[in-house]
Amino acid sequence: MRVSTLTDSYFANTTDDGRCRRVGDNICGCSMTIEEQPLFGIAKLNIVRLDVPAVTHVDYSARIQTVHANTNPLFHRLLKRFKELTGCAVLVNTSFNVRGEPIVCTPEDAFRCFMGNDLDRLVVGNCVLHKTAQDQNLKRDYSSAFDPD
Repeated sequence: MRVSTLTDSYFANTTDDGRCRRVGDNICGCSMTIEEQPLFGIAKLNIVRLDVPAVTHVDYSARIQTVHANTNPLFHRLLKRFKELTGCAVLVNTSFNVRGEPIVCTPEDAFRCFMGNDLDRLVVGNCVLHKTAQDQNLKRDYSSAFDPD
């Protein structure tokens, strides 16, 4: 999983006890406290790491990707607008597929996957598709194809 964030957000320091210190609405990179380091399994997973906990691994590391306005203006504008609407300059970028299917590689793959999951919208380049506006005969039902996790 990768995290895309605006280049105007920055990492802040931690507090004296090793917890995240927030600066405005920017996330920061953090480390575990001495008390948290020996925890294992679900106990470690249940530690609140950030306001957006899905972006960090259990060891508090993350794969951050910054987006520059001069190299990717469209995506930068999207992130900037998302931050204006939500107060969060972070989008999670994860694999796009459903269990048992290969990762999406083409716009056609993306559409098929979109029609078989609970996403409301699909954006590919400048094209925005709303699930409710699609031919409902094209919906796919993966619910019985695979055993639940």
